[in-house]
Amino acid sequence: MIQQLADQQGFTKVVDKLVLMAWLRYRLPRAEAEDVAHTAVATYIEVRHRYVDESNQNAILVGIFRKKCLEFIDGSARERRKLRTYGQRLESRRWRQRLDPRVSRDGRAMRKPEPSLERIIHEEDVDLILSALAEMRPEAREMLTMLVSGEAGRKGLIERYDINENTLDSRLRVYRKELRQILLQRGVLES
Repeated sequence: MIQQLADQQGFTKVVDKLVLMAWLRYRLPRAEAEDVAHTAVATYIEVRHRYVDESNQNAILVGIFRKKCLEFIDGSARERRKLRTYGQRLESRRWRQRLDPRVSRDGRAMRKPEPSLERIIHEEDVDLILSALAEMRPEAREMLTMLVSGEAGRKGLIERYDINENTLDSRLRVYRKELRQILLQRGVLES
């Protein structure tokens, strides 16, 4: 197996088979499947010394690849849940702001608390997040804005951009990381 992976054509052939398997079994798009395949091959090379006595090295590589596919799918689902929670928090914040939090129940004006880094982190200051969204590339800003504002849900985004759900999850994960990076650069979040 290692001789096949050392040869350029053999490596390409192995990766193509793994990509096809990822599509047939898990419906992973080619780009994501190639990334997972390369990760699986790298992992196989790292751990192959443990399985020197095994006669079927192909099965070991396929097993590692399947595990990596499941980890990728699990990560995509986790990122989707985080983004959904993030959107729900923003929507709830907007609703609370409509009720004008500066006025107490008895009608007296309340003193606005001084902004602190902890408050920004815990309450996810909408203005800072929206201004960070404005710095993102147009397709990322549009997709996140539609999702957070409730214009389109997950299915709506899939239909609008004509992509499958795994591609959507990958894009949302990348966009979320970009947003986090912008917030880190502004000093809103700590790494």
